[in-house]
Amino acid sequence: IKQFHDKEKSSEQVTSDLVKLVTTKYMTLLPDDDLIITPAIEECIEYLDKNNDYSAAHGKAYEMTINYGKADAFGRLTGMTPYRMISTDENSAIDRIKTYFNYVTNINMAIIRTEIAVDAYRACNGLDYYFSSLLFGELTHGSFVLTKGKIKELNCTYLVRQVHNSQYFDTMNLVD
Repeated sequence: IKQFHDKEKSSEQVTSDLVKLVTTKYMTLLPDDDLIITPAIEECIEYLDKNNDYSAAHGKAYEMTINYGKADAFGRLTGMTPYRMISTDENSAIDRIKTYFNYVTNINMAIIRTEIAVDAYRACNGLDYYFSSLLFGELTHGSFVLTKGKIKELNCTYLVRQVHNSQYFDTMNLVD
């Protein structure tokens, strides 16, 4: 395990630097409070190996709350609800992006072809610190991935995200 820490860059900017170190055919980005169910990774890779017109794949995802949304890693599980991740099989990149903007969700936690992910994060790297974080970084990244191919949701349990009330996105003032 290699650990990198850079307070001067946003998450997307640091990721843009780090994805260049990935040597596998596929990759994903997993925040520190989320879990990918390991057998689902193999299912996603097998699907992508057989379907070159797909840029990414994932399974069913869920959100969990601990201690009613407090930022507590070791509290009591108090909620579990489905978490929607995008799945789109349109042939047109414009149609895929339209589908994405009807319900914007995180794409970077899917299993993505590495060459596409590297280029997608490179596109995020040009944004300044504030706008490359979360909302705009994820929109830029997601839009780029969708221009390169479809995204498949497989029928397997894939991801569990922890939701808490101290997430950075909740503190952003988008009006400013």
